[in-house]
Amino acid sequence: MESRPLADPPPAGGPFGVITLFHVLEHLVDPRGALELLGSWLAPDGRLVVEVPNVETRSTAPHHRFHRAHLYGFNTVTLDACGEAAGLTALEHMTTPDGGTITTVFAGGESTAATATLGGNANRVRRALNDYTNARHYLGGTLFRQQCRKLARNARVWWATRGLSDPVDAIRRAVGAEAAHARH
Repeated sequence: MESRPLADPPPAGGPFGVITLFHVLEHLVDPRGALELLGSWLAPDGRLVVEVPNVETRSTAPHHRFHRAHLYGFNTVTLDACGEAAGLTALEHMTTPDGGTITTVFAGGESTAATATLGGNANRVRRALNDYTNARHYLGGTLFRQQCRKLARNARVWWATRGLSDPVDAIRRAVGAEAAHARH
């Protein structure tokens, strides 16, 4: 595992089977360019796992919705469109039970997705943002439970990915276990 600036030359040892980008894309000036670059580092059957905050979330207080360091806000539609513009194909989406985080697994190669789904996306996001008020957030009684779930998920992902050869599967299992737990 290696952490490095994207502007550096490609790391040795590529092409790569899995590249992860957790809560980074929303901070970048050129997210499409970053996905394109990372996609070029993938092996033919490689996967790029991208996790971002969900702009439509109801797990964050409305007055904390937009972080100063977040240059972009994504939902599954815009994340897919960004990946498609970078020449990637979205294979799988995972969302935390509280809806606060989106994880998308991309593969290299030309996307077959249609960007036509962007048409109504702005209105959908606007409705989601307008409908969720501070009063609903603080009086809804879910704030404490949300924080406990996030902590448990992070612990499961950390334990599940240690020493495994397929971190994408481990992340999928950890998120799936959380979703199953939330249903009970």
